[in-house]
Amino acid sequence: MCGCPACGTRSRRTSSPGPALTSITAAHPGATVVVVGHVASLTTGLNALCGLGARVWGAPLPHAESFAVKWDGRSWRCGTWPG
Repeated sequence: MCGCPACGTRSRRTSSPGPALTSITAAHPGATVVVVGHVASLTTGLNALCGLGARVWGAPLPHAESFAVKWDGRSWRCGTWPG
């Protein structure tokens, strides 16, 4: 568990990473944060969060590769997909 309120229940963890990422970002305004997870959960979660569509299927995130996910105050953006 990450310790943030948005991560508190299994249903929240599996439905969307949005609330958890928003809580983490709000706790560190103006900072860069690092989130680590499993390839499958990050691929499916970020697809839902950023609306990446079909381009991620068959192209999961490579292990241990970083990439930017940005919050503009209203929505999340995944500008590139390294998979």
